[in-house]
Amino acid sequence: MTARELWSTEVGPDRSALLSVGTDGGCLVAHSTWLAFYSSNGTHRWQQPTVGTVYEPPVVTADGTIHRIEGGQLVARDPASGQVVSQVPAPKGTTLVADPWGGLAYRESDPSGGSTLHSVTATGQRRWSIPLPGRGMISYVPFAYDDLLLAVYGGLLRAIDREGRTRWLLGHDGFREPGNETVSEQDAVELWTSIRRITASTLLIGLKWYTGRRLFVVDVAAKTGYPLVADFVPQLPIAVLTDSAGRFAFAVQGPKHEVRQMDWQFPIVLLDARGNRLWEHQLRTPPTQLLNGRDGALFVSSTPSLTRYDRYRTWQDFSKDAYLRCLGPDGVERWTWYAPGPLTHLPVARPDGVVYLGSEGRLWALADG
Repeated sequence: MTARELWSTEVGPDRSALLSVGTDGGCLVAHSTWLAFYSSNGTHRWQQPTVGTVYEPPVVTADGTIHRIEGGQLVARDPASGQVVSQVPAPKGTTLVADPWGGLAYRESDPSGGSTLHSVTATGQRRWSIPLPGRGMISYVPFAYDDLLLAVYGGLLRAIDREGRTRWLLGHDGFREPGNETVSEQDAVELWTSIRRITASTLLIGLKWYTGRRLFVVDVAAKTGYPLVADFVPQLPIAVLTDSAGRFAFAVQGPKHEVRQMDWQFPIVLLDARGNRLWEHQLRTPPTQLLNGRDGALFVSSTPSLTRYDRYRTWQDFSKDAYLRCLGPDGVERWTWYAPGPLTHLPVARPDGVVYLGSEGRLWALADG
């Protein structure tokens, strides 16, 4: 089996941008000073300048509206044209996400080192704001789950409802009820990876604290959970794989090992729900992304950094170092697609298994062939 190149198109000379999937399966390309959209067949629909410099991906809400914090403004754009339809002040705003109530949430930093978590409607009207202490700022972005917004501050993961009230808390030692918020400096937790949904009520949550770091499988509805115990500490990147029977497994990077002097291998390991190894696949370069494919497939990408590529390409062969690889459910390589240069737009995957990625001024759409 080989990779199927559905299409490729010029995406401009800029050497770095963020990709995300639009509501109709097209590809949003977000640069620091512009935003562009390509339809699912590769047609370049539009490109618009940003209101100000920005380095975070856009957020697409259920109605297709594109939201982004640009130059201290919360900007909403028409998905058909990219034109700005509204903008409201969001000074020092960052980590924008869609909340569970049809609106948005973001963090606003302040000069003292603290920050504030804001919840706003889709038009930017304030619902509530929660001051966050400087030592307990949100680690990574908040996560929308069911009718709650999950965020870590004050040393605990907190579930916040539409009114801004804390419904429950979670530490590395388990769930807590509101009011039980005392936590020692040694037990205060942060996230060390983004929260991932496993099933309708189950999440994969990576917590780190003063003396440890673990992945936890958490049933939010039952308020139970357990640590994923493997024979090594899982490393990023991480992907959650599920099948039609509701079973799930976790693809992670395992510990690298030296085959010969200065010759390393980087394993991708699939762990079952209890942390047992199901298979291991060796890479000769470190993975940058793990993405769910269709029917149990796993997409793995790797790329040298632009700095390393520019500095050493005269003396070093990088032709096999930037690629997208598809692994089957058994961990066996189906195919590997080699990029013409470093990946400047890291891959994103559609639910149907199509992957968008960019390299050397072009945007590609690839699928299992």
